[in-house]
Amino acid sequence: MRACTAVGLVVGLTVTAQVGTIRGDPGKETDTEKIARLIQQLGDDAFRKREAASKELDAIGEPALVALRKAAASSDDAEIRRRAERISETIAARVAEAGAKPELAKLQGVWKQVGAGCTITITGDKWVQKWPTGDGGAHVHSGILKVLNAGKTPLAVDWIHHAGSYVGSTTLTLVQVDGDTLKECWRGDGVRPTEFAAKEGFPQLVTYNRQKQ
Repeated sequence: MRACTAVGLVVGLTVTAQVGTIRGDPGKETDTEKIARLIQQLGDDAFRKREAASKELDAIGEPALVALRKAAASSDDAEIRRRAERISETIAARVAEAGAKPELAKLQGVWKQVGAGCTITITGDKWVQKWPTGDGGAHVHSGILKVLNAGKTPLAVDWIHHAGSYVGSTTLTLVQVDGDTLKECWRGDGVRPTEFAAKEGFPQLVTYNRQKQ
């Protein structure tokens, strides 16, 4: 009889546990509540707890962005504001980088300007531009590029100059890619064009064709 009672008890506990899982544990923290708790923990007196909360929020990533930005802007605790701002910036940069990858894939290759000898070679997020000179040489500029509005048309692309005549500057452009054709709209005054069209003077609209490798 005791054996039967024990077996019945185990079965009963198992069923109860399964029902609890199916129905959901009313005491379990929701994702929203967890994020709110961790944000409050950013201001904890203990450095270890503040650091732990920072790491957890960073790991949660994009789902925590809205709450982090709100805390960074309006929390009464200066430590919470500081940490929330730093974490949200890190997460936002990571999200933007991930979103830019498909757009960067469309830009890869060697592009030659229509009607001119200028070429732009894009490998990953790095670019090299060459302008031929009359003596058979070339002016070379290079740097990295950043796509700021992945998924939008046209793309807002920053060309950051790391070498060449314009080192230290950034060319702000609008770019459209259609298969093996790239069109770039740019101005010469350090301002991004507001429309994808050419006008007398600036902005200029330049077309490139992708070269076969």
